[in-house]
Amino acid sequence: MNTSNIFELRVAVTAQNYESLVKFYCIGLGIEPAAIWNNDGGKALMLNMGNAVAKPQPGIGRL
Repeated sequence: MNTSNIFELRVAVTAQNYESLVKFYCIGLGIEPAAIWNNDGGKALMLNMGNAVAKPQPGIGRL
């Protein structure tokens, strides 16, 4: 596998308790948001972690 062509990793996570997930990443781990948005009753947060991005958003997913 040639990994020299991989520039970024993005992971989207849905959780029933979105606010707790955001607190875990931002307060617990100290990761700063790269982008925050609310639209059409939904909301999402993008966390920049070097060449990886986590995108927690509300939903019915389970962690």
